Amino acid sequence: MLRCPKCQGAMQVPGGENPPASVAAAKHGPAPDGLKRAAAPSPPAAPAPPAPPTPVPSNHDHPDAERALVALEDQHLAATMFSVLRQAGYAIDALDNEEEKLRLLHQGDYSVVVTSNTGPKLQEGITIHERMAHLSPESRRRTFLILLGDQFKTGDGTQAFVAAADLVANSAGAESVGVLLRGRLAERARVYRAFVDAKRARVARR
Repeated sequence: MLRCPKCQGAMQVPGGENPPASVAAAKHGPAPDGLKRAAAPSPPAAPAPPAPPTPVPSNHDHPDAERALVALEDQHLAATMFSVLRQAGYAIDALDNEEEKLRLLHQGDYSVVVTSNTGPKLQEGITIHERMAHLSPESRRRTFLILLGDQFKTGDGTQAFVAAADLVANSAGAESVGVLLRGRLAERARVYRAFVDAKRARVARR
């Protein structure tokens, strides 16, 4: 309602839109500090999506990698030997498909076998260590047998000879097998060089 300054009569006029905030502030002045509306906080930034896990390269992707079989009942010890042999460049198998793995073992496809003289037991009731006694001389020469156990002293040659193994190691020192393995394999290659040369000569004559 507005009052005429001449006749002092009241009259109603239609209202308009609210003035912009800048015009209102210029006309009425800034609002007191206590009445200022707090600025709305900006929404928190969305967390960055986690980076996908880096895939662990499998040595089975390299067909030229030599194969190793790890057959141990102690899962922690088996995981340690998987890590040691993977760093040495081997493609590693576990004893999950017994029939297939035994076939490869008898063919001499495994360059290294890691097991213990107590297990695991095969379906026929014997251990992998006992099964290796039935390998042909050719397959046995091609397979480097590592026995782990609490009764062994790591790297003891006499214990390895008595146990018909190429290397023995105490369960607590399994991490050191990788260092010993390289030296023993080089020594073993020198011992069996005569057999390898003789085989090559037979193949050449054919």
